[in-house]
Formats: sequence, structure tokens, C-alpha cells
Amino acid sequence: MNRKAESMRRVIIIFFALACLGLSSGCEIVHTPVSLDTEGVEARVDYSMLQETLNEAVTDEGQLVVEIVKRRRPGLLEQVTLLAVTGPTITPEFFSTDMDRLAYWFNARAAWAIELPLRCEFSEDHAGERLLNRPFPLDGRMMTLCDIDAILLGDADLRTVAAAPGVHYDRAAMPLTVFSAEDIRGRIVERFGLFIDDPIRFKINVARKEVQVPSVIWNLRKQYVERHNHRFGTEGTDLLTALTWLVEGSAHRRLQNAVGYRLVGDNAPWCLAALLE
Repeated sequence: MNRKAESMRRVIIIFFALACLGLSSGCEIVHTPVSLDTEGVEARVDYSMLQETLNEAVTDEGQLVVEIVKRRRPGLLEQVTLLAVTGPTITPEFFSTDMDRLAYWFNARAAWAIELPLRCEFSEDHAGERLLNRPFPLDGRMMTLCDIDAILLGDADLRTVAAAPGVHYDRAAMPLTVFSAEDIRGRIVERFGLFIDDPIRFKINVARKEVQVPSVIWNLRKQYVERHNHRFGTEGTDLLTALTWLVEGSAHRRLQNAVGYRLVGDNAPWCLAALLE
């Protein structure tokens, strides 16, 4: 056997070993695109299956109760399968307004943010960025959570992508109810404020006088400052000031109390906002 053939044989052995390891642990290979059977599924706008999951499996703190999610799996699978054949691109007749489309992307992100870690038994080993880039069928094409975020970044309000639901503590909490065209704008404002006001998701270390900004905001810090300066005709604004003007109430006071603190990106390992019992 020549060297090239031997090398290829080793690659194949390693691949199947990894595949068997994934299957034996009940976890799919994270990089493998998700496949869904959409044959015979009729396109329609219906988020009721997601609503049932949120009703039963999400706590008031936005955490998922894993055992309940597992019991709700058939309904969630039905929901993501429906989303695969329905969407602004494949069925534009159902999404005539910007708010219709925005609500769709929020609900799609909520559904897939649950479905992807569920496919890996909510293993913390797969809690990080790899899930953000795993392709799945959505809106008549293969997409990722990163692709959804890129679409949300096109919205005029920078709070939109930060307010989108996720199951990691570095993102806004899972909602208790699905999103609709009628309430999406108000809920974006509300959810962004709750995100800033959450000491687990948006950390302010008083002892160290340090604000640890989640990556979904930190990576856009330049844009937050630029939009603030454009809106108010100012210069030299820092990120903390820009964020303070975007929230009210308790979140506003929390940021005001941190004036003068050092701002850094939160580099802590990603952690699933999920309860095992």
C-alpha cells in the first residue's frame, strides 16, 4: 500500500471512530448539517408548536428545563420542519411586512437555539461557537444561527441582534411566548433592557470596577458608539454611554452606577442556560 493510500485509510478510520464516539454518546457530530424530512409538509405561518415548548420548558429566568424539552421534542421537531419550508425567501407571500419577517427570524432562532443543543443532549462540550455554525434547513435553504444573526444585524436598531433569543448565558434569555409582528418592536426594547440588567448575562464586577460586555454587544461596540454619535451629534462617546441611552429603569441605573469602570469583552467559556432537572 502506498503512502497516500495508507494516509487516506487512517483518515477514514479516524472519521468512523469519531462518528461512533458521537453516536455512542447520543450526540450527533456537531459539524454535520442537520437533515429533516420535509416531504408533504405544507407551508404556513404557525408558531404554536414552539409556543407549547416555551410554555412548559422555559423558566421565568429564561432557562430551559432539559427533561421537559426532551418530552416536547416531537412538537419542536414538527416546528423546525415547518420553518424549513416556510419563510421570507421561500414563501414571501406570508411575510409582507418587515415586522412579519423580523418575528419569523426571532422565532426561528428560538426554535433552533433549542433544537441544536438538544441534538447533543445539552452537552457542555458542544455549548460554544460550533453550534452557531452548524447548518440546518430553514426558509428553503441551509442556514446557521450565525446566518440568522447576520440578517438581524441588517435591522436599523442595533438592539435587535442582542435581543434575539438564545440558550447560552452570553445571549438574551429564551422567551416565554413566541414573537409576533404586532409586538416585536416593543419586545426588542424590553428584552435588550432585561439583557443589560441581568447580572449573569451582563456582568459588572464592582470590586474590580470592570464591565464584562457579552460578545454579541462587544463585537459591535464601534457601531453602537457611531450610531450614538450620529443620533446626538456628539464625539468621543464610549460604549457605556451609548448603551445607557438605549435602556431605561433598572438597567439604566445599573449602567450609570458603572460610569468610570473599565469595559472589556466577556471571554468566559460559553455556558448553557439549562436546568438538568
